[in-house]
Amino acid sequence: MKVQPTYAVVVKDLTVAYDQNPVLWDADFYAPAASLTAIVGPNGGGKSTLLKSILGLIHPATGSITILQDSYEHKKDVIAYVPQKNSVDWNFPITVFDVVLMGRYKYLDWMRRPKAHDKDIAYEALKQVNMHEYANRHINHLSGGQQQRIFLARALAQEALIYFMDEPFVGIDTTSEDTILELLQNLKTQGKTIIVVHHNLQRVQQYFDWTALINISHVAIGPTKEVLTLQNIATTFGQSTMLETLHL
Repeated sequence: MKVQPTYAVVVKDLTVAYDQNPVLWDADFYAPAASLTAIVGPNGGGKSTLLKSILGLIHPATGSITILQDSYEHKKDVIAYVPQKNSVDWNFPITVFDVVLMGRYKYLDWMRRPKAHDKDIAYEALKQVNMHEYANRHINHLSGGQQQRIFLARALAQEALIYFMDEPFVGIDTTSEDTILELLQNLKTQGKTIIVVHHNLQRVQQYFDWTALINISHVAIGPTKEVLTLQNIATTFGQSTMLETLHL
């Protein structure tokens, strides 16, 4: 008998509207614990809205969201979030190391400064993404891929159980993409749950074991090999994308 997975995140009947225009409509989503899950869909299909709703950054009109069988407010300390690069002010005067050290702030009491232990964890996180040599560099003096890696390092410094990432592979070099994908695989083997908004169907097929296809509502959710069918891709993206997929 097939064993049902334990879900780290469960979303049911989610509706989100801006100015009375629905961005998500009656959408479901669930991600197994200790999995590498992709949220995939067209531009404007509600992927980032789904992620931000789960994280409490957007208040839905209807629906329920549970994280590890509880609310976000009760589980936020075990969650790390990597936002889109274009949502960050890269001219802010801060070094690479200081950005990563921010991941330790939730462990500090009010008005306490990071200890040597926190700095060690931040530096180790930089080493994991091969950015420790840039620790004292200003964040504006980095490539797009390097910038993304330091925000991943900040998430690692949080020592979370669940990692949410919004389009982490957009505008980055191949080296950074390979580094991040290898790290995500390692996190999964450690029992972490990683949920990634992604757009590259080929990469999803290669690296992700669970996929949710979203276009305003959910189209299909489940093991990647079962979900990424030509019919589901056509329903989500249209016939042209389905034809392109035939060449993957």
